[in-house]
Amino acid sequence: MSSAIETIKGLTNTTPLQTYHAYIFGTAFWYSVRALCRIIDPAMVATWFRPPAQATLPNNLAVEPNDLELYNIRTDAWGLLALAAILLAVADA
Repeated sequence: MSSAIETIKGLTNTTPLQTYHAYIFGTAFWYSVRALCRIIDPAMVATWFRPPAQATLPNNLAVEPNDLELYNIRTDAWGLLALAAILLAVADA
């Protein structure tokens, strides 16, 4: 039990700079995960933002994402990757 307490004490004994870098790395990682999802399968991401009523159209008339939607999703992905890189560069992490 004392080893768990020592571990918790060690975790709380961080400097503000360590906390700052942890936040920067976490945010950059989250932006990268979001971007990779958009790069790998932009059509799936487009379906996330469709109204639920479009999923239950009669005669299986699924609405396919158009080229403009796919372009915007891919552009968003590259923007997120750029933000993650800029965040790491500016934070000197």
